[in-house]
Amino acid sequence: MEKKEVIPMKLINLEDGFHLMVSAYIGFHEVNLLVDTGASHTCFDKERLLMIPGIDEYDIEVIDKSGTGLGTNTMESAITHLEDLTLGNFMMEDYPAIVINMSHINESYALLDIPPIDGVIGSEYLKYFNAVIDYKNLELILTQPED
Repeated sequence: MEKKEVIPMKLINLEDGFHLMVSAYIGFHEVNLLVDTGASHTCFDKERLLMIPGIDEYDIEVIDKSGTGLGTNTMESAITHLEDLTLGNFMMEDYPAIVINMSHINESYALLDIPPIDGVIGSEYLKYFNAVIDYKNLELILTQPED
């Protein structure tokens, strides 16, 4: 029997569109994440990630290749392994996540009086859990893969 998890989403009204947000946890620390089907990988803002107890600069390893996206042409990126990342009751341990500078997004959000984001849930996570976005009910529906 498939195990499903329904995650409530918030619809953030921007001047020219909408963003979908979910709450997740890194350890016991709640994080605010943008649901982004166009993002290849789940990533976190370096500055906000370092505010989480137990995560230090030495946990983040700079990688050689630069990435594109999130409103910039190039960005330096790094990787870390989160002890765990939890959405609803689905926890992934030793979760590899990209770490980038998202200050430009949070600065834009601040101008619109929108709370800052800690990161982005990317398509690798959404695909793993066969995610379905229900816009009518503002729900992210995840299905636990059978191992």
